[in-house]
Amino acid sequence: MNFKLMILSIIFILPFIHTGCSDEEQTVTASVKITTPNNNSEYTLGTNISLKATITSNDELHGYIIEISNSDGTQVYSTDEHIHGTSFLLDSTWDSTNQSVGIYRIKVIGVINHLGDSVFDEIQIQLIE
Repeated sequence: MNFKLMILSIIFILPFIHTGCSDEEQTVTASVKITTPNNNSEYTLGTNISLKATITSNDELHGYIIEISNSDGTQVYSTDEHIHGTSFLLDSTWDSTNQSVGIYRIKVIGVINHLGDSVFDEIQIQLIE
């Protein structure tokens, strides 16, 4: 009889233990702001273009990705870093040598977790002769 009572008690208590943990999940609020270059700015082909951005979060981030694509969507540059912290100041340079005249999209992605959740900011620039 005591064994049945113990089993029934465990079955009754177990759902309450499980639901108690799910209420403690924290919502991560993160943002990315590209500070350099300015959106729609123009650069001469072959210029080293400064890329700067700020990524912040209320919880630990898991790195960042910088992607640059040309007007047909082909990725011409990509770099990433897997680092941990609540804020990152990115300071990188892209050498536009060997590119073509046209519009390029610059995207900076803040990686929130290892599940693929992320936030991003993107701008476009134009390379001219």
